[in-house]
Amino acid sequence: IYIARKLLEVLTFASSRGRVHGAIRPSRILITPEKRVALTNFGIGHLEQRILSKILRDPEERKKYEHILPYFAQEVLEDELFDDPKNDIYSVGVILAEMITGKRVVGEEIPKILEGTSIKPRLIEIIIKATSDFEERYHHPNQMHQEITRLLKSSKQAETIYVAPPT
Repeated sequence: IYIARKLLEVLTFASSRGRVHGAIRPSRILITPEKRVALTNFGIGHLEQRILSKILRDPEERKKYEHILPYFAQEVLEDELFDDPKNDIYSVGVILAEMITGKRVVGEEIPKILEGTSIKPRLIEIIIKATSDFEERYHHPNQMHQEITRLLKSSKQAETIYVAPPT
């Protein structure tokens, strides 16, 4: 949860400056030995969204990008709705679901994958809202951040992060 909260802090700051990342995925998240979370490739996500939405019209080309598609909301790939903070919220929700379950997930499968797990129901609700349809999703990264923070405050569990030492 720590990583998701820190990503949402970055996105809240970016949103306050009118910026959207647009192409968040695990390979763009860095964690330093000091446990700082950084988001890379800020500034090219909007371009990547536009390129992908055009490339993906060709089924053969789509196969080349299958590994990153789960991190893009449907409205980006199908409706070409770019530069909205809700797109980044969707990506954070998918990544959070993957971190918690340890499984690769696809947006529409998330509720089924989370069902019957030992994950707190309130956290499941947060993830589902983050990955739901555009209109149902959090409108701003700070809304999701506040929900997660409230959940942690109501829990006796400490938030931890494990960082492997450099090799």
